[in-house]
Amino acid sequence: MSRLHTTLTRPAIHRRSAILAALLLAAVGVVHLIDGPVSLSDMPYVGALELALVVVAVPLAVLLCTRPLPALWHAAGALCTLALAVFLASRAVGLPGSTDDIGNWDQTLGLVNIATEAAVIALAASAVLLRRPRRAPSHLS
Repeated sequence: MSRLHTTLTRPAIHRRSAILAALLLAAVGVVHLIDGPVSLSDMPYVGALELALVVVAVPLAVLLCTRPLPALWHAAGALCTLALAVFLASRAVGLPGSTDDIGNWDQTLGLVNIATEAAVIALAASAVLLRRPRRAPSHLS
């Protein structure tokens, strides 16, 4: 097998961190499931993006619980980084056709959104950067 295959299929870090990240991803999904339908009626593309985030976050959470592979950690980190960037842009400069949320930093659902997505990003970064050391094959011990 190739080195890339080995790198992508070896579990990254302890399963407890993966379970915590999965719970946070589920929370990300809940936040966007609550806000998505409202956004869908106000600004259809924003609502569709929020619901698409839910569709990706929930299965990703399940996969992280079952096998916390580096590729899944990369996906979780990238997903939440992108979602957080869009959220921050919506509050700072607005999104195309949607400037109503500029400066709206104190909304409870938004604060939960920032906290959960930032936590997933931090966990994903630590999972990728602080991987478990490889164990020597048993015949070498």
